[in-house]
Amino acid sequence: PTLKAVAVAVAMKKCSLSVGAVFGKAVLANWLVCLAMFNASRATSITGKMVGIWLPISSFVVLGFEHSVANGFLLPLGVLSGAPIGWLDIWTVNIVPALAGNLVGGGVLLGFSGWYAHRKHLQ
Repeated sequence: PTLKAVAVAVAMKKCSLSVGAVFGKAVLANWLVCLAMFNASRATSITGKMVGIWLPISSFVVLGFEHSVANGFLLPLGVLSGAPIGWLDIWTVNIVPALAGNLVGGGVLLGFSGWYAHRKHLQ
């Protein structure tokens, strides 16, 4: 398939999910993205930083999770390549639920759990 066909197929797939599915996939996506940033901040070598980022990010991509920033590129690319999706659908079906899920994934799953695990050291 051509790159144009792939862009259309990806956009169609992402906009065919339910809002709940997008939200759930976005929670897990941003948990992995924040985990990558945490790994990179804790590693002391360049190799450690690269591996710490690469594993979670490649996992989120391979598993097909939703990330609002990545979808902010992929969905317009699909529309500009010919996907029959409206701009309102992109925002209401994918970007907004993905953003909400990303906030929960980063803030609650990683942020809250990190605070809870280290709360005694913070006092």
